[in-house]
Amino acid sequence: MTQEEYIDLHEKFLAGNCSPEEIELLNEVGNDFLIDGKWQPEMGDERAVKHRIQSQIRKSVAQGKVIRLQWLKWVAAACVLISMSYPLFRYLSAPPIKTAIVSSQNSIVKTDISPGNSKAILTLANGSSIVLNNSKKGILAKAGNTSIIQKTGGELSYQPDVDIKTATNIQYNVLKTPPGGEYQLQLPDGTRVWLNAASSIKFPNAFAGANRRVELMGEAYFEVSKNPAMPFIVAANGTETRVLGTHFNVMAYPDEPGVTTTLFEGSVKFSRNKSDVLLTPGNQALLNNATNLIKVQKANLEEVLAWKNGYFNFQDEDIHSIMRKVARWYNVEVVYDAGFGAMHFDGTLSRYNNISDLLKMLQSTGTIHFKVEGRRITVMR
Repeated sequence: MTQEEYIDLHEKFLAGNCSPEEIELLNEVGNDFLIDGKWQPEMGDERAVKHRIQSQIRKSVAQGKVIRLQWLKWVAAACVLISMSYPLFRYLSAPPIKTAIVSSQNSIVKTDISPGNSKAILTLANGSSIVLNNSKKGILAKAGNTSIIQKTGGELSYQPDVDIKTATNIQYNVLKTPPGGEYQLQLPDGTRVWLNAASSIKFPNAFAGANRRVELMGEAYFEVSKNPAMPFIVAANGTETRVLGTHFNVMAYPDEPGVTTTLFEGSVKFSRNKSDVLLTPGNQALLNNATNLIKVQKANLEEVLAWKNGYFNFQDEDIHSIMRKVARWYNVEVVYDAGFGAMHFDGTLSRYNNISDLLKMLQSTGTIHFKVEGRRITVMR
């Protein structure tokens, strides 16, 4: 194919007139017309063409179509064109899988499953529970010298009525999100916590003593208020993450193969028994539960923080890991067909779409299928 023919076909795609065979051809030859990933003048005005590509993707999504185009990778790299609202999934395998276009008319589920939302249960020191949702506002209860206040947008705030250093009557509360829930929490020292689905955090109504210690099960993102005299400690599944004031994410679900702490800002010390490592921003510590060994590696910060920012971001991620996230967020049971092995995918999608949208995106690769019965999902080849 000549460059002129490629540009003609490229224009045809922008007009929405490409056949599946022509889209596959673009998949095969698209990268041949780029030099070092840079925009070529022969392809027209860069800003105008990128805008038209984005418009065409929006139109395709609005019409219920999903187009898997490997050649669009250079667009995302050049201008971050593919935003989180416009999903693009790619199955990572060789040889390439034939392009699939899925119409919204071909529904995967008879009754769709809605995404999670802001909901949680707060358990007080006396054992009583408060169901939290967006409808309740204002002071919910008192915990010693601290007022528990429900704010808008799914956030709970602990506000001491006295100087935190002089607080007495320390009580421990537990904030728990069910599968399909998420919530925000402001601790009495001002530290902010974002709690992911199927997670819980145990914390005091006031921090006293030598440190500020909380216990986590599941996943949470922390923005810790600085206090050099009182380190902040997150205990999770036998590990400790110790900080003075920083931003980090801890993932410690019991059904995951280990515990992962990812550092965004500042510094943290991650430890398990007598082993510990110091993290610098942009790195993460991974504890393997099977070997009890800690590994430090560079983190994909966008992927780690996707859940907090409201979307799924899969980077060469195994389908079993993907479906664990799906199960927690949509509150579903996931099972696999006999003999189902490992498969890896790339993709992004809003967490606030119905489950059918996510399953269609994955199914559009032509490599995987799903059967949905109530809240039970069977994964099949």
